[in-house]
Amino acid sequence: MLNLAESPMRRWHEEAQSIAQLVSDDGDGGTDLRDEFLDLSVQLVVEQPLKTPFVAAVVLLANATRSEIAADVLGRVAPRLQVAVERGEWRDVKLYLKFLACLQSCLAGGGVFPILEVLFNRAVDLQTEDSADVSLAPVASLAFSRLPLTVQC
Repeated sequence: MLNLAESPMRRWHEEAQSIAQLVSDDGDGGTDLRDEFLDLSVQLVVEQPLKTPFVAAVVLLANATRSEIAADVLGRVAPRLQVAVERGEWRDVKLYLKFLACLQSCLAGGGVFPILEVLFNRAVDLQTEDSADVSLAPVASLAFSRLPLTVQC
């Protein structure tokens, strides 16, 4: 995962398929590899944001074989996203939302779009009101609690 899409000499899609197959095959043998994959995937989204689409591709490919992979990733991203919103860590919020947008095809309902709509509407309100009177964090936190993300594929 750390070397995914690093070298122009290797085809990233083949690397993604290989990693996804490895994670998918580990389903019954033990959860150490899967846990490491899930933790690393979420960590890469924040620490190496240019790899986000590639990490999402691996998740989608692995999810095609073992349908619980995307749900497991979502289970790790959602609480971290909520904490980032509550702390006002907007860079991390943006990166997690970008990752969720890359996983949009697996999200039920409107997926990440209702959350983005709430944040956009609140940003518009902030532009028109006195910023000292309005905070984005409580509204965003409320938006995340009302819009639980679920996997549909």
